[in-house]
Formats: sequence, structure tokens, C-alpha cells
Amino acid sequence: SELLGSGRTSRLYRTLVEGAELAGDVGAGHTNGRYPGYFEVQVEMLKGQDRAKAEKITFEQIAALRNAPPTEADVDRFLNAF
Repeated sequence: SELLGSGRTSRLYRTLVEGAELAGDVGAGHTNGRYPGYFEVQVEMLKGQDRAKAEKITFEQIAALRNAPPTEADVDRFLNAF
């Protein structure tokens, strides 16, 4: 969830906020408490932007992360963010 939606170096931030300029902020997270396996993605849309396009990009980024493991550069970016 960190690589996908936490911070300005995350995949969703780079594609939805900086790239497509559809959103003002994004987030992703999971819990292993009451609802094991629960995973959420939040996209704070900018007024007047295309929600369907943002949803498509979001699902593409989830699929990309599922289909290919994080690169060394992804992991380095995440580790350097803290």
C-alpha cells in the first residue's frame, strides 16, 4: 500500500496528481484488524475532473503492481521517504 498510495513518490500520486492532474491527493492502506484483507484506495478528485479516467488509471496502477514486483528504484524511493 505504501508504494501505491503513500506520499508524493507513490505510483498513484505521480500518475493522478502530478501526471494526469485529476486529483489533489491520494492514499492507500490496508488493515488486518476486524476486516482482514481489507484494502482501500482514496482519490481526492479535483473539481470538474473525469472520475472514470481516474478510476481507470487507479486500476491500471494496482494491476501493474500486482503483475510486476516493485523495482529496486521503487523500494529505494519508499525507504528514502522516511
